[in-house]
Amino acid sequence: MKRDEIRDKNWNRELLDKGYFIFQGLLNRDDIPIIKERVRFIAEHADIYERLGIGHVKEDQPNARNPLHRFYRLNSPAYHNETLWKKMISNPRTVGLVRSILQDDFCVNAGGFFLKPPKHGSVTPWHQDSAAWNMPPAPYDPHEPVMFDFWIAIDRATKENGCLQLIPFSQKLGRIAHQRQGNKLTEVDPRDHGYNPEQDAVACEMEPGDILVWHQNALHYSGPNRSDKQRIGLAGTFIAKRDVPWMRAIRPGNKYLDYLPVCENGHPLNLPKEFLIDEDQIMAMAS
Repeated sequence: MKRDEIRDKNWNRELLDKGYFIFQGLLNRDDIPIIKERVRFIAEHADIYERLGIGHVKEDQPNARNPLHRFYRLNSPAYHNETLWKKMISNPRTVGLVRSILQDDFCVNAGGFFLKPPKHGSVTPWHQDSAAWNMPPAPYDPHEPVMFDFWIAIDRATKENGCLQLIPFSQKLGRIAHQRQGNKLTEVDPRDHGYNPEQDAVACEMEPGDILVWHQNALHYSGPNRSDKQRIGLAGTFIAKRDVPWMRAIRPGNKYLDYLPVCENGHPLNLPKEFLIDEDQIMAMAS
């Protein structure tokens, strides 16, 4: 299949109708090794990032020799690295695709790198991201603002190594009530809402540099990594500038990244200096 182009089809209509789409070749394939090396740098110096107060680093295998196998999530450090910002977040192709959906300048909020090492990695239960954002249950509303939830593949993502699985059209359930199991994420059983995940779910397999976009009310899940291949991806949410007040009203206490602006008048923005963590500073602290 040839690489998708932004103007090939109406991506906004596909998102609102089916609840998701995969856009192939968003990132330059030559940038993937550069991105992965920066992720490795963050993993190698995760303790220093935490000392600087930008933690949200979660270990899975703390004794693993490979730093990329130690963690299942490297959260906010992903948005403090200039290289990652330019090659992934404010990349002109990223800006063009997101603006084609949101029809506005936009901000990035939440997310980070999710890592599943070979033969490992935890299960993320079935859920809607709207529940993770603490949005109250509500009937389906076609006029509800769309949050651009995304996953950018850094490694090849397959069903065997724990790619995201999603139930098409499930966003039309509206926002549904979830249950919290212990200290885990809130979750929901698709069977309670007329879906059989074994039959209805789609495995969103991707190549490095592809992006998966889904509606915040679409039911999705990811399984463990049963393969001998690592799986890394960047997940997050882009929010239209006009919808930030709506989002703040729903989550008044959420100041994570303070809805960091990505573009202005359609032009990509640099990472603000107050967010930039220079790698030389990290190296100096490590010595």
